[in-house]
Amino acid sequence: MALAMDHPFREMDDVLGESEREAEAIRAYGRWRLRLRTWIVASFVIGGLVPMGLAYYGALQLQFSINGYALLYINALAAIGAWLAMIGIGAFLSKRIVRARSAAKLAELSKGYEIAVATLAETVDMANNLDR
Repeated sequence: MALAMDHPFREMDDVLGESEREAEAIRAYGRWRLRLRTWIVASFVIGGLVPMGLAYYGALQLQFSINGYALLYINALAAIGAWLAMIGIGAFLSKRIVRARSAAKLAELSKGYEIAVATLAETVDMANNLDR
């Protein structure tokens, strides 16, 4: 049953305790962290198609110049290797960027949720240690 707008309890402020604010700030940090890493890795996955094509073409031309014929699986291995290298670079950079931007995000979250930065920093350090 919904309360009417003139009901006295309807006017009460929504108050969260410190543990609820801390939990919500940690969830907000986790969502931000995952979203940032996903965008970075996805951009490297899509951008990796260019080196993939170049590696395929380069392997093809190299085989033609050496053998006079080309084997498809060698071209495919070169292309897939270049693409996986780009994905690895994206994953590495995403970790570095998240670590570099975490301090500013923690300051923003601690101000918004009115909790100490040290409390959030402890959880962030734990999450960063899991990424290694």
